[in-house]
Formats: sequence, structure tokens, C-alpha cells
Amino acid sequence: MVSKPAGIEKQLTIVGNRATGCCNDGCAIEGCDSSCAFQLPRVDTDPGCSTTYVGFEASLLKPHTGDIRIGGVGAVTPGYDYELAPRIFVGHENADGLGARLTYWQFDHPSENNAIAAAGLEAHSLDLDVTSRAAFAGWDLMTMAGVRYASLELSIGGGPLGLAATTDFDGFGPTLGLEARKCFSDSLTLVANGRAGLIFGNTEIGIAPLGSGEAHDHYLQTLEARMGVEYSASVGNGVMFTRAMLEAQTWESGSILGLISPDVGFVGPTLSIGFTR
Repeated sequence: MVSKPAGIEKQLTIVGNRATGCCNDGCAIEGCDSSCAFQLPRVDTDPGCSTTYVGFEASLLKPHTGDIRIGGVGAVTPGYDYELAPRIFVGHENADGLGARLTYWQFDHPSENNAIAAAGLEAHSLDLDVTSRAAFAGWDLMTMAGVRYASLELSIGGGPLGLAATTDFDGFGPTLGLEARKCFSDSLTLVANGRAGLIFGNTEIGIAPLGSGEAHDHYLQTLEARMGVEYSASVGNGVMFTRAMLEAQTWESGSILGLISPDVGFVGPTLSIGFTR
């Protein structure tokens, strides 16, 4: 128990008849023995009583680019299968619920080999967010606002005419997000989150053997949604958590000269593991 100046008492937030406080080593509150407690807001607790968390996610995502398939022939434009798309994140949260999070995600895989032409898809995102946690109607809510770096490269080549084309977007822009959590027990939690971003940058365009160029003042809008369950358990002085979620993303860009619009969607399951302390 951390000593406090006389006249100052620890304060707890009551959410769904659960008293929650800071359960970290060095500032434990008597009776705070639930692994679910770390997910709920901590308001006016000890100064310096904070939470740090880190996690890894393995997503099996299938890109949707509108490939064309003909009966008896198969794919005549490149299509994709479910592929691994890893994500890592690390964050820190103060006792008053204000924090910061850094997240990196990537997808980098070629298309299936049964099309007339082969293709490749590479997408990266790096998010730096300010987070704020609060309680509402028995839910634990975390809002996110920050900036995202995003890149999206699509390439296609090897067709009957021997042509190859690429589009490569890079840019920065603001994002907003919301995560909602609902504890069903000391170890099981429903989790849902979403994020929207508007990314502004430039797109390099290449058509071999004709040449290349660049589209300036281009934009990309990204939407993400995930929902699933989380299981958590106390481990030492912290909490280990695992998640199973369904994830969907869309990356949609403005058309270039009304002709080229490299849009893509992703969907698939996501498995996560992480530790908070």
C-alpha cells in the first residue's frame, strides 16, 4: 500500500457494482483481486498509479479487390487468399484514464497463381494516438484520436500483352477511434472497436513499358471494425489477455483522372495476445 498524505483518501469508480482501482504492484487496493478490473476506468487514484500494456495480433485477412472469375476458365484477374497480417501495439495509461498508444500493422502478399496476370498487394499503417478512458452505462469506453501514416501499393503484371502497372500511395492524416468493453465475468470480456481515418498524400503510378508519373494531392480513407471476446488472467504483477475477433477494413482512394481507383477491403479472423501491468 502506497502511503498518502494525511486527509487524502483513495477513490474508486463503481461500474456495474464492481469497485475498481489501480491493481498494479506498489499501489494495490485491498479487495481489488479481479483480472477484469484493469479494463475499467481508474479515476482519482494514487498519483503515479498507471498501466502499461503491449500486445501482438495475428490476423488472417483476405483482400477483396473485385477479381473476375469465369466458369470453366477460373480467375481472369488476380485474386487473393487469406494471408497473415501482423499487428503490434504498445500503450501507457495514467490513473485518470488519459494515455497514449502506438500501433503498427502490415499486409504484404502476392495474389493467387491461377490468374492470367499476377498481382501484389502491400499495405502498412502506423498510428500514434492519444487515448482517454471513461465509463458509461456499465461499459468501459476508450476514445482515440491521433495521426496515421499509411501506404498502399498495388501491382499487376504478366498479362498477355506483357504490361505491368503499379500504384503506390503514401501519406499522413488524422484518425478517430472508439473501443467499447463489457465485462461478463472476472476473466471474460466482450470487445468491439472501430477507427476512421482520412489520409492525404501522393500516389506514384507506373505502367511498363510506357513510363511513370505521380498524382499529387491525393487522398485515402480508411475504415476499420472489429468485434470479439477477450479472456484475461492474472500473471505475477500483471494481467495476460488473449482475444479472438472478426476484423474488417476498407481502404478507398479518390480516383485519378476518373480512371484509376486502387480500392481494397480486408476481412478475416484476428487472434491476439498481450500483457498489461
